[in-house]
Amino acid sequence: MLPSWSRQLSSSSRGPHPAGKRIEIVNFLVNDAVRKITGVESVGVSLRTHTDYADLVDDISHTTVNYSRIVDQLRSLSGAEASFPHSLATNIADHVLSLSPSIAEAKVSLTLIPDFVSPRVANGTVNGSSASIPRPSRQIVVHKSQAASVDLAIAKQASTSLSAPFSYTVEGYQFNTIVGVLKTERQKEQPIILDITLSSSEAPSGAPENVKIGNHETSNGFQPLAPSLDNHQLYTHISESIQQLAKKSSFYTLEAYSSRLASHAFEVADEHELGSSLDSVTIRLRKPDAFADAEYAAVSTTRTRTDFGRPDYAKIDEVKARGKHRAFIALGSNMGDRIQMIEKACQEMKKRGIKMVRTSGLWETEAMYVTDQDPFVNGACEIETSLSPLDLLDELQAIENAMGRKKIIDKGPRNIDLDILLYDAEVVQHKRLHIPHALMLEREFVLRPLCE
Repeated sequence: MLPSWSRQLSSSSRGPHPAGKRIEIVNFLVNDAVRKITGVESVGVSLRTHTDYADLVDDISHTTVNYSRIVDQLRSLSGAEASFPHSLATNIADHVLSLSPSIAEAKVSLTLIPDFVSPRVANGTVNGSSASIPRPSRQIVVHKSQAASVDLAIAKQASTSLSAPFSYTVEGYQFNTIVGVLKTERQKEQPIILDITLSSSEAPSGAPENVKIGNHETSNGFQPLAPSLDNHQLYTHISESIQQLAKKSSFYTLEAYSSRLASHAFEVADEHELGSSLDSVTIRLRKPDAFADAEYAAVSTTRTRTDFGRPDYAKIDEVKARGKHRAFIALGSNMGDRIQMIEKACQEMKKRGIKMVRTSGLWETEAMYVTDQDPFVNGACEIETSLSPLDLLDELQAIENAMGRKKIIDKGPRNIDLDILLYDAEVVQHKRLHIPHALMLEREFVLRPLCE
């Protein structure tokens, strides 16, 4: 469901996005009927999907899929659905994928009862025909995607990891806090287990490729065992700062909770002017008491710098090497043929030597400040330019004027509106221009296209 303030009119031109989230149900204990027929002791489900509006607003009604829906499906399993573990796992994976088109893949793992023989195959027959029934391994994993056939694998244990040239991981930080939508969850703190992975495209000089740190409890609280790195203090400081913020939760959803912690990591890095040392953050929150019949539910969120409107230093350096600058422009119109106005503005930028790199989708939104006017169509685009920030502003305003824009009321109706949101990693404070855009963070109609 789209948020009430907008509806999408077109899709973006972006390519595959590295950010996303993973939802997990671990060691869900199946009912007796399923156990007796299939020999399955417990089920694990892990699905990968993209971040959505719920990650911003902390409202479970806006989630495309959540772990409660998966558990409801697991609880409804019956022995009649499948005679064998493989078909049971496939059925579960198919159902999980059907919950939402936003789910890119689903992994289902079954833990089997040792030396179990199904009553349906005890006599060596399947569907009335003689057959040799091989004993399956201790665990079965079925991995399916929206556009792929079943990939069946036998495994001792399923795990996921973030591939990056350098990663720094802190695992298993345990604490109690308020999180959840139920009345009991709002009244009493619950145990949470936090895992943090900080990743960079380039490892510090002399550093190993991956550093994994376990828990180390001291009288002073949790202290990661610091690796011998020149900039290990940054990673240690970020992880400790995330842990302190995590304990102050009052979130309703793990999705928004994990997204906020990921955002905080980039805030800390940029405060120390070391943002280029951090490209992506993975926050995994495990909730052991989420369900009585499962070991835990978990949400794992991977976010990049650009998800929060923060500078992508690697991309900026790449563009600067070509003698250009990278900027993001907000596009808006609520007069005339609004979509055509935005398309014309983009064409005018191209004519003036401003390269259009990517565009967001277009969104129809209600007016925010002066509400007695027609709805807007809003979007955003990424550009490359050789112009300075003020020269770029001059060009954008020249395009607005050429298209007949006349400002009668501040924040009132306009046929075209072009605003500079970001320009490289620069901060500009000028009487004519503020970068980052001064009102960007309070405008959902700006943030949504920019995140795309």
